[in-house]
Amino acid sequence: MKVIIRASQQTSNPYLILLSRALEAEGVTIKFGDAKRFVLWQSVLDHGKPDIMHLQWQHNFFRAPRFWHALIRTIMFFIQFLTLRISGVKFVWTVHNIVNHEKHLARWELKMNRILARISNGVIVHSPAAAKAVAEAYNIDIRRISVVPHGHYADWYPAPISKKQARKALKLAADKKVLLFFGQIRRYKGVDQLIESFKNLPGDDLQLIIAGKPAPATLAEDLKKQAAKDDRVNTRFEFIPDEELITYISACDLAVLPYRDSLTSGAAVLAASCNRPSLMPQLGCMSEFPENASIFYDPEEKDGLVKALTASRSLPLEKMGAAAGAYISQYPWSLVGKKTIAVYTKALDKKRAYKLSHQS
Repeated sequence: MKVIIRASQQTSNPYLILLSRALEAEGVTIKFGDAKRFVLWQSVLDHGKPDIMHLQWQHNFFRAPRFWHALIRTIMFFIQFLTLRISGVKFVWTVHNIVNHEKHLARWELKMNRILARISNGVIVHSPAAAKAVAEAYNIDIRRISVVPHGHYADWYPAPISKKQARKALKLAADKKVLLFFGQIRRYKGVDQLIESFKNLPGDDLQLIIAGKPAPATLAEDLKKQAAKDDRVNTRFEFIPDEELITYISACDLAVLPYRDSLTSGAAVLAASCNRPSLMPQLGCMSEFPENASIFYDPEEKDGLVKALTASRSLPLEKMGAAAGAYISQYPWSLVGKKTIAVYTKALDKKRAYKLSHQS
């Protein structure tokens, strides 16, 4: 079986690399389509006709700075899609987000995503909660959606170090409760709301660390002004290399992921892979984490985040971290690979069944 994975994100993304390795371990030939123009056709020209074209992060197929440009992109995408479908290529799509997080041309993208969901041969999400959300958003039968879990990151990132060692390396006090936000900082991730909520918590025993590169860069200035009002908030607004990132996670007691919108969270998976619990909204795949390993809040509740942060002070976070690690360890990439291949096989079997019915 030959598969081209087409992703709008860089192929250095750990998710894509681990997925491709898991598929290759099962005998699937994997190529990455990374052309900028005529993305589907060029991928076939570069690598030959595949059995499956696996789409990831669809947003750039349907959006652009101006609507007329997005319209042209959309038309060209579907022309390529349909010509390849006619030639026998099957399409599987992993839905990571309902629409792009910035909500740029969101109504247009949602309409196009609904079409894409209907004409794809397979649709993948990472949890039952995500399947329900996607089925409702795209108006498709939930039975058309396959759940393939997000694999853990224990085999990709460096192994966690002791909390004592990590705090010494970062020059953090050993006796404080450290809350951590990490990863790329974008507006939908609610870091501004986190800082405001944290300021409502009394006590010098707390420390909040925000580590990651803001996008756009102007977001950093706004957050710096907020953080400067509370000396318990430390910020590092830049890309954090993997080894240093693991040091930050090892140093914290709790990962705080106050996203306003999310279907899947790789950060929650990484925190759990490092035996750390997460405080997060009940959204998408995050809501599937077990309650003994997570602190949840309703993102629609006005003071929901403040209440959750307050509750975290009296919870057994170390024990919850161990539970998070045990939970995520159930999802090795070997399992992800096998379940993904099952989706591919189902898509190809539909093609074979069609051929047989017309031959008889």
